[in-house]
Amino acid sequence: DLSIAIMGSPRAGADLRTRALAISGAAIRFDRAPRGRRARTAVKAIDADEDWFYMVSEQEQNQLQKWFWMMGLALARLDWWEDNPIAATPEAAQRMPKVARIRNGRNVPTLKTWNPRCLRYDWQERVWKVRLDGGEEEIIKNGLNGWILWLSTDSRPWLNGLWRGLAPMYLLIKFALDDWRRQSEKFARGVAVFTGPAAHDDDFRIKLVDDWRRAGTNGAIYLPEDTKLEIFELKADNWTTFEAQVRLGQTSITITALGANMPTEAQAGVGTGANVQSEVRQDIKSGDARAWETFAHENITRPWALANYLSADVAPWVSVLVEPANDEGKFATAAKEAALAMQNLEDLQVPYNRIEFMQRAGIPVDESRIAEPRRAKLLEWHVRNQVVTLNQALQALGYDPIPGRDVYYVAPAPTKTITDIENAA
Repeated sequence: DLSIAIMGSPRAGADLRTRALAISGAAIRFDRAPRGRRARTAVKAIDADEDWFYMVSEQEQNQLQKWFWMMGLALARLDWWEDNPIAATPEAAQRMPKVARIRNGRNVPTLKTWNPRCLRYDWQERVWKVRLDGGEEEIIKNGLNGWILWLSTDSRPWLNGLWRGLAPMYLLIKFALDDWRRQSEKFARGVAVFTGPAAHDDDFRIKLVDDWRRAGTNGAIYLPEDTKLEIFELKADNWTTFEAQVRLGQTSITITALGANMPTEAQAGVGTGANVQSEVRQDIKSGDARAWETFAHENITRPWALANYLSADVAPWVSVLVEPANDEGKFATAAKEAALAMQNLEDLQVPYNRIEFMQRAGIPVDESRIAEPRRAKLLEWHVRNQVVTLNQALQALGYDPIPGRDVYYVAPAPTKTITDIENAA
């Protein structure tokens, strides 16, 4: 119940959704199994024929991952069967036997996330059991009876859940908001204090309270002589205590879930939140991706490959591409600065390692061309002074030679202008 409440709260729910979307929203690549005669066929079926997308929807993947992070474990089931498509009504479908879920000529199951409430660990038998609709329990055998149990560790996985760190901050925010609301409800309009001799008259005091309540915003109240009515209101900055508690709780929740405190708030001096930290911290995102890849391979693609190709070894790997994309503008600027630095080093004839320099600058190096001789720098006077032929100049610039141009450059005769003709005359 606590985990469900935390997952439904505004800050924690949004942060967990952001963390899940960082994985399910990333591009994926299907890698062929390293062995197996039908490995190539299997990877084509799961990618080009979209078997993977029939099996795992983004919604189910997000829900499964959120349970895994929150509880340290997640429960799901692969449904290999579906209602008979010839059934006219839902009632008829319940009476008719189910049929295999066939897609593209293959038995393609669908992943369904289950609430861990129906899950328990039997300490006597040392097995996990799931409670079904009828009340009976079934032992979970990953990949054998349709059940899938994703554990963060084999021993007490619930101790690795985020609920342990999120619960105190969730309760802090809840209590602060409750106290803030009660204080506003009780003291926002002020508290009236009636003093003087008439305050000891019970009947008059009761009548005064009734008049006060019915007076409205512009009402007037009669007070006897030598009596006084004062209104006590809260100080203007009394709300800052509750705001500080709420802000502390929200910041701690975001750091616990995402590893940083910028995705939902922008801070002065560091730009907008979208520009500074719009995603989950990279190390957390990479770890989530690797964990999901291993889980998906062992519990989804291997059973699918075994059912359709009679060999789990041909199961493809699903790789989640969560590495940050290169900033083309920054790369172009860095490459330009590196090229200018290399040009200066070349002009000064500094003995430096060109390959290592380019690699450290992030410039891709073509390994196949490392052994090629370095091309000399061609200047205009090389051509005009007949140091190189025309084809040699073309090759030095990276162009293909042209037949008949293996000759030196010959300067054209100067053209006589009208002024030269007049001067000669």
